Amino acid sequence: TLAFRAPEMLNGALEDVMAALAESEERGASAGDAEVRWKKLDKGLDLGCGTGWMGPLVGDKVRWLLGVDLSSRMLDVVGQQRSGVYDALSTADLVDALEKEEAASVGLVVAADALPYFGDLRPVLDRAAAVLQEGGLLAFTLEASEEEGTEERGWALRPSGRFVHGKEYAKEAVRAAGLKVLAVGDGPIRWQGGRPVEGF
Repeated sequence: TLAFRAPEMLNGALEDVMAALAESEERGASAGDAEVRWKKLDKGLDLGCGTGWMGPLVGDKVRWLLGVDLSSRMLDVVGQQRSGVYDALSTADLVDALEKEEAASVGLVVAADALPYFGDLRPVLDRAAAVLQEGGLLAFTLEASEEEGTEERGWALRPSGRFVHGKEYAKEAVRAAGLKVLAVGDGPIRWQGGRPVEGF
């Protein structure tokens, strides 16, 4: 059995960031400008949306939401069960989907449990950074390495076919893409086979 928690983790982190930005605005800090844009974001991308668990949590934060997944069957489920949540659906690889977007055209990119299918995160994070508007937000989950800091590359492939990542590697990859790390949470992103899969 599998219990999915990544969407709730991401939404919680987004809510925390929004609250922090709002507080900064109240103090007159320039970071408050990003919070104002966040409230009025025109476009959001839900990468690896699966059956649409993330959409209802972020749909009210953007004016237009695109759900992207490799599986057309998954998107069929979205169309049947989550009608009205997404404004459009696209069967595509998430990197291809990002490459189709114009530079600085997207306000929010979320990827709940999608990036563990990548080892080196830098190419996808670079592309995500390129499409984000100024003040835009990127939120994603990863599976945590059980041996933090011991894997030379910062990531490793597991028998499941998914990659685990070191937290410091992930943060450095975000910074290398020209983005700021605003929040990092820890905890199980899902339960599988009765056991928690730890992530951040």
